[in-house]
Amino acid sequence: MHTVCRICLAGCGVEVTKIVATGGPDAIASYWGNPAGNGSSNVMFMNGFLDAVGTHNPYYVGSVDQNAMHVVATAMYGSMHLRR
Repeated sequence: MHTVCRICLAGCGVEVTKIVATGGPDAIASYWGNPAGNGSSNVMFMNGFLDAVGTHNPYYVGSVDQNAMHVVATAMYGSMHLRR
């Protein structure tokens, strides 16, 4: 890995550590959507990072795109998995 990358990653680690020390693990959050949300490696590594930090604040584009459809499908058809 290039020296510049090592320096940048070390700096990020220091800053994330400060944020967690000050605000607790839930001070860290994430939001991913298209196109990054469609890459399995992005989701896998982000989830690993969030688990390591201990946050309960991962957010995904599906909460914006899909929740209303699930609420309506449940009200109309009795299940969020049924839709026409």
